[in-house]
Amino acid sequence: MAKLNLVLALPGLVLFICAAGCNREVDLSPDGKTVVTTNGNEVVFHDTTTKRPDIAVKLEGVGSPRFSPDSEFVAVGHGEVHGKSNGKKAGQVIRNSGTDVITKGGEVKFSVPGVYGPYAWRPDGSELAGTDEDGVAVIHIRSHQIVRHYPFAGNARQAAWLGTGRDLAFGTDDSLTVIHNGVAKQHALKGKLGGISFDTTQNRVIWVEITHQEGKDLLPRGEVAVRASDLQLAKTETLLEQSAFAELLAPNGRVGVPTNFAVSPDGSVLAVTGIVDASKSGLMDRYIALGGFHKPGQLKKEVARKLGEIEKQLRFQVVCATTPIGVSNPKATRRISSDIVDSKSNNPFWSDKVIWTDGGKSVAMLVNDNFVKKVSLQR
Repeated sequence: MAKLNLVLALPGLVLFICAAGCNREVDLSPDGKTVVTTNGNEVVFHDTTTKRPDIAVKLEGVGSPRFSPDSEFVAVGHGEVHGKSNGKKAGQVIRNSGTDVITKGGEVKFSVPGVYGPYAWRPDGSELAGTDEDGVAVIHIRSHQIVRHYPFAGNARQAAWLGTGRDLAFGTDDSLTVIHNGVAKQHALKGKLGGISFDTTQNRVIWVEITHQEGKDLLPRGEVAVRASDLQLAKTETLLEQSAFAELLAPNGRVGVPTNFAVSPDGSVLAVTGIVDASKSGLMDRYIALGGFHKPGQLKKEVARKLGEIEKQLRFQVVCATTPIGVSNPKATRRISSDIVDSKSNNPFWSDKVIWTDGGKSVAMLVNDNFVKKVSLQR
């Protein structure tokens, strides 16, 4: 699932929360043993279980990494443009872009021109779906050929394979398109799309919607809802009512911004990662009261100086929490926490990701390419 497109900016301190469009993107293999990162012109594989040196593959304009279900291959978009270039708008791709399928050992197995991410793998690994100039394109892995096309309009941000057949879902920032029995149907969202999943128990599509706003203090605030529908998008059901950011991250009154979402395969639990304030009690409150989330140009010199002193003391960490959905009065439980970092850290949180493993019995969190932890849930 993709990330919430938020940037938490403070004077003198900027925490870039990677989202669709960031130069650096990351994926964690379903078995939790390999991390792949892309930084624009390189694909890097990191083995989390051994001290084997990282494997790097040079590719121009690479992005949208997505592991295959068996953890053996990664699909990446080759020639993708991140930001404005040659007159293109942010997030668009250059004409000669394509898809590369690479082994976790760094070997490029094959390339398909004109297709790019986001990607969705068929659960048996036999096919890969992406987008091209005509809409959604499905690549047959063994033959390396495009075998099906479906209509799709908009700038795709997220993708999911729905079940074991040919059904797919692709989403833009504010809409969801489900391709069922070869027919594409679009659904307008009330908020921003935070992720797409498939409920294997009830054969339905599940998605996360985010509404985001800022108060007078400019502190990032918002709510998250989880909704579901049959594959014809005929009837929408709300599984998790609008829940505040803080409620999902269980930060005990602390400031927290969610960045990544994943619904369990059985559709019963929402896992969320996010950045949470880990500073000395009351420090963030002082920062906010002084106007810390306002732009530097809006602050007086003396106020900016005081904020700068506070920033030196601020601490942050990435956490993973889970919340049951489809029940009354759901409560979030923090499962994993990263190391605490200060404002001097060099790009402390490039990216994070949460995935379900072991058939949905465990949840794993990845931060950067050097912190991976998995916990088993007793449900």
